[in-house]
Amino acid sequence: SDKVSDLCGLEPNEDDIQKFLKNLSNTILRKNNEANHNTLPNPAIDSRLLRTVFQDNLAGNVIESFPDRCLIIRIKKNTIIARGSVYEAVRRSWKLSKEHAEQADYILALEMDSGIVKGVFRADNWLQDGDRYYFEGSEITEGIVVEQYLNKHLPANFIQPGSQNPIKYTW
Repeated sequence: SDKVSDLCGLEPNEDDIQKFLKNLSNTILRKNNEANHNTLPNPAIDSRLLRTVFQDNLAGNVIESFPDRCLIIRIKKNTIIARGSVYEAVRRSWKLSKEHAEQADYILALEMDSGIVKGVFRADNWLQDGDRYYFEGSEITEGIVVEQYLNKHLPANFIQPGSQNPIKYTW
């Protein structure tokens, strides 16, 4: 609590600290898996990471629940850059169950590098390309769904550390 107060100028309560620690462990494990490291970062060196995760929790920037059936697709930042948009990066080519994907109310584009949802989409049609699938659809840019998911982190431990599958269903 004292360290957070020194770093952020915010005084956390016990619930804030517990949420923070759950999300911190998930974030650290995810970052380590992405970087192929086997050691935890030194909090004194990674104070920016601590500050960001804690401030996101206090600001409500973590998805609390999934009342909708969301298909979460993890994409890399360099894929977004290479394809020119989040939509183009997330829409193709995935090994998944078409029948299961068609049940999704929304598709969330989760940027792996930051762990933040960068886009919310609705699929109008799922098409096959060899043994992979892609969707045609539209981006949702306003409304309660955007407020609930866009620019937020997933709940702690939602994606298991070390998971290589870029596809995750919430139902």
